[in-house]
Amino acid sequence: LLTVFTDHHLGLVRVLPYRLHLAADFVVGLLFLALPVALGFTGLDAAFYLLNGAAVVAVVGLASPDAALVST
Repeated sequence: LLTVFTDHHLGLVRVLPYRLHLAADFVVGLLFLALPVALGFTGLDAAFYLLNGAAVVAVVGLASPDAALVST
């Protein structure tokens, strides 16, 4: 849903800055990394959240917000 409202090539409504989208993704990634510790997950449950959190944080780190600017 966030993608629909983000100002980039896949956005339909384009009201949110791409940097805000990346910030939201980063926060979600951090939450995914923290949840296994906070909630006591172990095994596959913990691995699922840790790997997803690491992937999200990595993708946000590799993203170039200036490259996503859309001229309308």
